Amino acid sequence: MQYQRGAMVLSADGQDAGKVDRLVIEPSNRQVTHLVVRKGVLLPEDKVIPVEQVRNANGNAITLTVKGDALKSLPPFEETHYIPEDQGSSATEDVNEVPLLWYPPALMGPMPDYRLAPPVIVQKNIPKGTIALKEGAKVFSHDEQRIGDIARIFTSPTDQITFFFVAHGLIQKKYKLIPANWIARVMEDEVYLSVSARLVEGLADYQDIPATIPFEGSVSGRTSMISCGEIMTREVVIALPSDSVDKIAKLMKDNDIGPVPIVQDSGSKKLVGIVTDRDLVLKVLAEGRDAKQTKAETVMTRDLITCRENDSLDNALKAMEDHQIRRISIVNNQNTLVGIVAQADVATRTDNPRRTAEVVEEISKEQTASTGA
Repeated sequence: MQYQRGAMVLSADGQDAGKVDRLVIEPSNRQVTHLVVRKGVLLPEDKVIPVEQVRNANGNAITLTVKGDALKSLPPFEETHYIPEDQGSSATEDVNEVPLLWYPPALMGPMPDYRLAPPVIVQKNIPKGTIALKEGAKVFSHDEQRIGDIARIFTSPTDQITFFFVAHGLIQKKYKLIPANWIARVMEDEVYLSVSARLVEGLADYQDIPATIPFEGSVSGRTSMISCGEIMTREVVIALPSDSVDKIAKLMKDNDIGPVPIVQDSGSKKLVGIVTDRDLVLKVLAEGRDAKQTKAETVMTRDLITCRENDSLDNALKAMEDHQIRRISIVNNQNTLVGIVAQADVATRTDNPRRTAEVVEEISKEQTASTGA
């Protein structure tokens, strides 16, 4: 399931139920329990909808299992209760007393006896201990650096938050994919992570939020027991040695990727090199080459860092740390490209956030090597 603020909510019979305003979550286990849906502009009404009544949520639209008439009986998000005057002395800390004072002009005589407005209690109709998180809430690192704002939240089939996208940048928005198990503390308007800002900055940027994420469930246990083949991305964007650098640059932009593996031919997919954005800068732009005339084989890196499909994930992570690369190509015994392991694969497909953090921190250091995938 995908949730984002402003997503349209429709009842089972197609009636407009409003738009998503908040997600109600249990902070201890990151479980989503309810949605707060707002309808109306001038006099908006917020309804609390149990997540069990959500049939489908794809980010832009949410379909419910109940009909429109049933939504009328759902409780509002907030209710205001006025306390009678004789009970005012026992009001709790949630009581708000608003003084209504009147100051008469000079020489007008004694001031009338105006009483204080009755105190009120604002009650939120959500389970005790839960937080009504605003999508668009500010996200901070553990060293209190602002990372960005929550843009979209992804949940598992059991309604537990698995990861979320954070939007950052003033004019040109970019997005970072954050594992939910990096969340340390949640408030209505703010989320604090358990990792540093430097670590988050090392995560790859997305130009747009993908319609789907290749999330196949977390692989529990030690990374030494997980093979590269279990978590690698098998659909890899590739190019040929005869392709122009201009074409490769467009592949990078269109697919929002950094390095592009170069294979001998599209049939065998034998890995022969790789072209990185660093190669484009140092070997094409800095040397004044014509991007449309320069071939990939001229600038590609031939000294490759790879792993086998049956190698342990720990081996791949160690190679990524040692060579300070964010992706590593996975090949079989014939040196045929079969996949790629990237930071996002480790973050979203394994239950080992500490190991992911270690890798990202090492990669984020000043690079001393420029090869890899």
